[in-house]
Amino acid sequence: MFRNQQFGTEKYFKKMRKIINNIQTNFNLFFLKENNFQKRYVDELVFLREKIREKKNWKFADVIRKYLDEKGTFVFDTKDGSVTNHVPEKYFENKPQGITKRQFFEKKLQEELKAERMFDAWLYSTLQSGKKKKSNK
Repeated sequence: MFRNQQFGTEKYFKKMRKIINNIQTNFNLFFLKENNFQKRYVDELVFLREKIREKKNWKFADVIRKYLDEKGTFVFDTKDGSVTNHVPEKYFENKPQGITKRQFFEKKLQEELKAERMFDAWLYSTLQSGKKKKSNK
């Protein structure tokens, strides 16, 4: 849909802003009936956001990112490109009030990374102590 368009013109960005606004205002009418939002439009919005970031239009890229956040699709920008995580609504059942879905997801990611580092440290120390026991024999 968007991949054949020319990026970079202000007219095109205005058109994309209008499309995003229409998507937001017509969400209940269209997407809930389709119930296919994730499959049909997320990849296009992620691709569009990457192209917009290449053109350094940070505000519009943030609008798309926030919209995707609301739908449970989190885009994280790294030096190697963007990383996209699709998270089902069920994941947020225990989310405390007062924080956004993104904040909750980032907190859970940090907890998982910490647990992974602790496991790696335990595994390394176990392997090292096994080597010492073999060398002492």
